Amino acid sequence: MALAVLFARVPATGDSRAQSPYLYVVDLSQAREGIDFSRPLRFEAYATDPAALGRKLAPMLYARGIDHVVLEARSYPVLPPSDPSAFLAATFVVDFDQPAVAALAAALRERYGDAPAADQIVAFVRDSIDSTSARGFDIASQVAAHRAGDCTEHAVLFTALARSVGMPARIVSGILIARIGDELAALGHAWAETHDGSRWRPIDPTDVRGAEPLVYVPDGILENEGPGYAFGLARIYQSGIERIVVLENRAPGK
Repeated sequence: MALAVLFARVPATGDSRAQSPYLYVVDLSQAREGIDFSRPLRFEAYATDPAALGRKLAPMLYARGIDHVVLEARSYPVLPPSDPSAFLAATFVVDFDQPAVAALAAALRERYGDAPAADQIVAFVRDSIDSTSARGFDIASQVAAHRAGDCTEHAVLFTALARSVGMPARIVSGILIARIGDELAALGHAWAETHDGSRWRPIDPTDVRGAEPLVYVPDGILENEGPGYAFGLARIYQSGIERIVVLENRAPGK
């Protein structure tokens, strides 16, 4: 199922997303200059339903407004469902049981052994995929066959390879706030989460091309990994953050 239209609502580059690893750009502004990026960001996030956004991102919530919430990047908000055993099996999207993915999984184990670490799987995925946004949203066997894609393909292939070696993993979408040179940007992005035995933690398999990631704001987990996965993706991208205003960086305890 082609999802290029869904993911091209706002181009990630000025004239073309052909070589961008991101899905779209969210409007971002800064309340002041001279922000200390060594401290956690505090920012306003505007959405159609800010109350729901605040509930979903409760670990980051600092304050509520009429049409926005104020968030702080002090902890990564883990979204339900939390049971790692639900994210171990092969599925329609994460089809690591298919020959193309199984061949890559064998190459991964040959390089790193039977129990590769998440960072080693990230390195393998980055070596295996050429960055392009021309693919839409491919399932894992398509990624393994075409060896091309943007952040969604990187996240899907990482998740497939992680599960193939018994590591619980899932696909996440949301916003990445990053510093690119002297500029801040808020980018529609996809990444993965792995479960370390106690909690889910974010893993970004995509080479973000010189950007310095500052904050990952998850907006949804791909729960439906069956043939109807596109409907779940559509709901995530229609209910997300529409605008961000970076306020400042607060010292610890302030």
